[in-house]
Amino acid sequence: MLDEADYSESTARQLMGVVGELAVCVGWLCFDSNDHIAAREFYTEARLMADQSGDSGLAVRALEKMSLELVRTAREQGRPAHAREAVRLSRRAAEIASADTLPQLQALLAAREAIALAAIGDKPGFLRAIGRARHEIEKDSVQEVPVWLRFVNTSEIAVQEAKGYTYLGDPAAAVALYRNSLDGQLMSRNSANYRAQLAAALTANGDVAAALVEGAAVLPMLDDGHITSSRTLEMLREVRDAAAQHHRGHDFCARFDQAIGASA
Repeated sequence: MLDEADYSESTARQLMGVVGELAVCVGWLCFDSNDHIAAREFYTEARLMADQSGDSGLAVRALEKMSLELVRTAREQGRPAHAREAVRLSRRAAEIASADTLPQLQALLAAREAIALAAIGDKPGFLRAIGRARHEIEKDSVQEVPVWLRFVNTSEIAVQEAKGYTYLGDPAAAVALYRNSLDGQLMSRNSANYRAQLAAALTANGDVAAALVEGAAVLPMLDDGHITSSRTLEMLREVRDAAAQHHRGHDFCARFDQAIGASA
């Protein structure tokens, strides 16, 4: 419809908003499936639609998702320039959303900036940004929280802080934060994802036995189809590598390999 139909300027803006929202959703699905090239294309499309339609909310969503995706590729592919770009995008999202007082939004944007700063090794900047995120999420609000922000709570911010410490090379601090946050209110798919991150942090901290316990708790969720995120499975790859050298790791390796084969 956007490309081929005839419509008024008002309808054009509405169509661009709808296309942009779809692009954000599909971009997330691609990100969750480790298809970073497609994810970036969809997020870029969403940002373009936001600019053309003047939809500031859509612009914020596209920018914060792009920032998250860039941090991921910076870490996985050794591209520090991506992390620096993620810092710029997260700050631009915060600028656009500066008039919005919703605590969940401001906390999320501060957390996005925090992990991007951690990815470039800026610990003071990380601590300042994650401190803002914690401050925002503790605020009371009478506003209705949009569906896409309802996952943002104190446990979620603690997880983002843990991720930042992992990026800064402090897995011990990350482990403590992950353990505390996993006792909080998290969506089931996020809980599985973050437990996998805890397992990876334990591995980095040299506690392979504990990592196997946490990793083994995630695999059944992937086996029964309750969680279908290949991103979660990829986070356990470091655990699998360590398990191959551990005297109790045979069963985990076998189950991980089976899960990888099923998702291929």
